[in-house]
Amino acid sequence: VDKAGNQIMIGNDRPMKQTVGVDRTAAIEAAKHEMKAMQQELVRNKGEEKAVKDASYKAKKLWNEAQKAHHKVASNIKKMESLLDELKAEAETSEEVPTIDTSEYENDIEEAEASVQNLKEREAKIVQEIESLQPGVEEQKRQLDETSARNKKILDDMDKVDAKLEDIVKGQARRQELVDKVRAKVEQVEG
Repeated sequence: VDKAGNQIMIGNDRPMKQTVGVDRTAAIEAAKHEMKAMQQELVRNKGEEKAVKDASYKAKKLWNEAQKAHHKVASNIKKMESLLDELKAEAETSEEVPTIDTSEYENDIEEAEASVQNLKEREAKIVQEIESLQPGVEEQKRQLDETSARNKKILDDMDKVDAKLEDIVKGQARRQELVDKVRAKVEQVEG
């Protein structure tokens, strides 16, 4: 009602935006699908990382066994060499020149040296295998970190969308409440 007693109606100049009825389920489903795919990729990457770690563990175990065998053979070589030196020294110091057959010991030394050489070759192969597996482990770790960061961003984005949607619904409820109050006043004024 204006000053002259005429009834007037004031309308809102800008059109209302339809936000409550907008279907966002497709976007939410797509985000859930992507998150599920990333979780599957994460599980696959963890499996690959476990396989690489297992292979690395086996290689280290073989390395340790080869080291033990190497030390044992090296120790035997030293013992045989010292025994051979003792026998040679004993033979030189004795008045008689005994004929000691050291060929048996020399054969043992040659066999031990061959074993040491074999162990060194195995050691080199194991070290090379460990080094060849290292880039794969680093790549798997990088992919795992990347997937984790992507999943965190998706969850953060979904939280933001949920908060926005909640704000929109609350705003719509407030607007509906105001419309109901204005209708009540209009009906009261008309009635």
